[in-house]
Amino acid sequence: MLSESSPHPVPGPDAMDPLTAAVLARMRRAYPDLGGDVRRPAEARQLVEAARYPPGPRMREVRECSVDDGVRARLYVPEGLTPGDPTIVYFHGGGFVVGSLDTHDTTCRVLAADTALPVLSVAYRLAPEHPFPAAVEDAVAALSWAADHGGEWGAHGVITAGDSAGGALAVLAWAGGRVRCAAERPDDGSGTPRAPVVGALLIYPVADLAASWTDGPPSLLAAAHMRWFRDLYLAGADPRDPRVSPLYADLAGMPPTVVVRVSHDPLLAEGRRLVLALRERGVDVGLVDGPGVSHGMFGLGALLPAVRGLELSTASAVRSLLRRGRQRTPEEARGGAGCDHRDRR
Repeated sequence: MLSESSPHPVPGPDAMDPLTAAVLARMRRAYPDLGGDVRRPAEARQLVEAARYPPGPRMREVRECSVDDGVRARLYVPEGLTPGDPTIVYFHGGGFVVGSLDTHDTTCRVLAADTALPVLSVAYRLAPEHPFPAAVEDAVAALSWAADHGGEWGAHGVITAGDSAGGALAVLAWAGGRVRCAAERPDDGSGTPRAPVVGALLIYPVADLAASWTDGPPSLLAAAHMRWFRDLYLAGADPRDPRVSPLYADLAGMPPTVVVRVSHDPLLAEGRRLVLALRERGVDVGLVDGPGVSHGMFGLGALLPAVRGLELSTASAVRSLLRRGRQRTPEEARGGAGCDHRDRR
C-alpha cells in the first residue's frame, strides 16, 4: 500500500517484518528449484534434508515406532502430559515427494511442547516411487494404529494433523478410515473400543490438486513446485478423486477442526475454500491466521517472533478444540507394531 500523503511505502496488514523477510529470502535461496534445475526426486530430498533448523524443545521421551504395514513413525511425549489426552498424529509436508521425520522434528517438538499433547510423526511412503494412493493408505493405517495403541503412552483418542500435503493426508486419513469422533467407537474384535478422532489440525493444507496455482506474495512454496509435486504424486490419477483432494471428499461428520492459514502462500485460496466447505457440512472450524508469515515457516518460532505467535495461537486453538469436544453430548459427537524406547530427547 502507498499512503497518499507520503512517498514511502506503508506496510499492509500482511506485510512481513524485516527479520521474517530476511529469513524467507535466505530460505528461498537455499530451497531447491523443484521442477526447474532440480528434477530428480532423490536430489530434491537430499537438498531438503540438508537444511538446518533450530533445535526443538526437549521431550520427556522420544520413541522410534513401526506402525501397521511397516510405516515408520516417531513419538514425542512432552513434559506435562495429562493422562487420557489425545495423540496428535502428524503427517509432514513436502508435496507427497520430499520431507521426512527429520525435516519436521522441530515442528513436532514445538507442537508437542506447546499443546502438552503427545505427537506421533508419520513417515508415509513418497512419490514417485510410491504414487497415489500409497501415502493415503499409510496415513489411514497410521491414524488407526494410533487410535488403537495410544494407551501405551497414556493417551486416549487422536487428533489428525499435518502441514501442506500432510494437511491433505490428515483429512483423507480420517475420511478413508472413518475413525469417527466420540460416540462412534467401532470394536476391533478384541472387546476394546477404538479410540475416537476428536479433532483435526490443518496447517496451510493442500486442499485441491486440481487447482491452478499462481504466485502471489513471496513464499517458500511456489506454484511451479506444486505442479511438479502433483505430476509426480498423481501419475495420471484424477486430481478430483475424493481420495486425492480434501475438497472433493465427504467431509460431513468431521470432528472439530483447526485450520492455520498464512498470508504468503499459493495455497491460501484453496485453504479458504476448504474452510467454507467444512462449515457448509456443519463442521466446527476454528481459524488461526498468520499475517506476514510464509508457507513452510511453522516450527521456526525460535528464530522469528511472528511465527512464534502463530505457533502459540495454534496450540491455544487446539486446546480450545479439546475443551469444546469435552462439552459435547454423545448425540452431538455422533456427527462426527511396538515402539523402540531409545532415548532421542
